[in-house]
Amino acid sequence: MFVKDCMSANPIFISPATPILEALNIMKKNKIRQLPVVENNKLAGLVTERELLTVTPSPATTLSIRVELPSVQDGCERSYGEKACCS
Repeated sequence: MFVKDCMSANPIFISPATPILEALNIMKKNKIRQLPVVENNKLAGLVTERELLTVTPSPATTLSIRVELPSVQDGCERSYGEKACCS
């Protein structure tokens, strides 16, 4: 058996100018963990999902995501059924 027997005939690839989040989305959508990087019709490199994840901010530090947290009083109402505990 040879490599040509199990390789992808039409591989998905990106350019060096592809944003990291776009590359990660391509990987997720196509269920792959590596992407060849092609520039001027020549292989420039290979990136892995792990490499890209190490250079992206974690969701906890990303400012583009806004999470609504319940107020303290809302939590008391759910837990105790009245607001008296928080007054």
